Amino acid sequence: MAGIFVEIPWGQEKVTTTTRREHPLGQLGITPDGRIFRWGFSDGAIGAGQLVSQKAPMANNDMDLAIQAARAVGDTTIAVTLGATALTLNQLEDGLIGINDGAGEGHLYRIRSNPVVASSGTATLTLHETVREALTTATSLAGLCENLYKDFVIAPTTTAGEALGVLPTEFADNTYGWVQVYGDSYTLIEGTVVLGETVSPSTTTAGAVAASNYGGTVESPIIGTVTSVVAVTTDYGHIFLRML
Repeated sequence: MAGIFVEIPWGQEKVTTTTRREHPLGQLGITPDGRIFRWGFSDGAIGAGQLVSQKAPMANNDMDLAIQAARAVGDTTIAVTLGATALTLNQLEDGLIGINDGAGEGHLYRIRSNPVVASSGTATLTLHETVREALTTATSLAGLCENLYKDFVIAPTTTAGEALGVLPTEFADNTYGWVQVYGDSYTLIEGTVVLGETVSPSTTTAGAVAASNYGGTVESPIIGTVTSVVAVTTDYGHIFLRML
């Protein structure tokens, strides 16, 4: 496990910064008591104990983007033609490009940086790694995905993306900090929860968890368990998170 986790001293998980990108987005961190966190960047001011999720995925660039120049094994950039959505500078930092069809299909690469690119323009993406299977302009098609922990939002009542974790402290807008994904947390509660039973993202209160629903046609994702005194609705309660 050496090298996987950043060691977080007591209380450091509650320190945020708007100016320093101290770790790669999604970096794992661990406190001395075994609570686990991921490094992220907020979109909006969000309170302590709130559940957060990825923002809505980027439109028009999710798959079937044409490769604009052949790439050989060992290359460190991939160029694609965007769809009808522009890119801002380094919007895809620590994000992903996946080859969804043709030569090189099935490979996923982590992006280091990108330039500003207008909609339908050519985006040359610099990778953290190297191309492992050659790409061609004839058959290779790609899709783009921003890092899940970039511009995370308070978890909405209608699922728009992956639930990411619970904030251990208040986050200002456009702030870096740690998002808790495992271990003891104090989390906003909606409705009636039962000691020892599981919780899922609430469908009626943004940023809250509620008792898991096993009766619907689409089952709720389980994110943790009620492990101490049961909190009443709108209060914060002891939830053992399991979101790794």
